[in-house]
Order: sequence, then C-alpha cells, then structure tokens
Amino acid sequence: LVGVAAYNGLFKEARLSSVILWSSVASAIIGLAPLALVSHANRAWGLDDRLFSLGDDVVQSALGEVGFLPLLVLAAKICPPGIK
Repeated sequence: LVGVAAYNGLFKEARLSSVILWSSVASAIIGLAPLALVSHANRAWGLDDRLFSLGDDVVQSALGEVGFLPLLVLAAKICPPGIK
C-alpha cells in the first residue's frame, strides 16, 4: 500500500518511462543491501541486522509496487472500452 500511495501522491503526473527508470535504478541499488548485511557494514552504520533486513524488505516491496503501477496504467490505456 505504501507503493500505491507513493505512486498516487508523487508519480502520477510524471512520465511513465521516468518512473520505471528511476524505480529500477533504486531497486538495483537497494538490491545490494544483502552485501552490506553479509559484510556487517550495517553494524558500522549503527543498524541492527534485524532492523536492516526488515527495512530492506519493506523498501523493496514499495519500490516494486511503484515500478509495476506504470505498467498497469499502460495496460489500462490500451484496453478497448468495456474490457477493463
């Protein structure tokens, strides 16, 4: 739900290609978080392992929703009337 709210509040008027691009870039960067967890870099930042892994999952889920919603918008635009 966080991703849907973020999309509606922040990205609804943005170009779909920009939303897809930047959500993919952010997901790729945050996808490297397990490396920080394995190397214990999160402890150097003052973050507990459990908190860090939980936060990573929440952010990845929200970014996944933000990245997927533009595709749903495109699909809705190309559907013939009455099919939605």
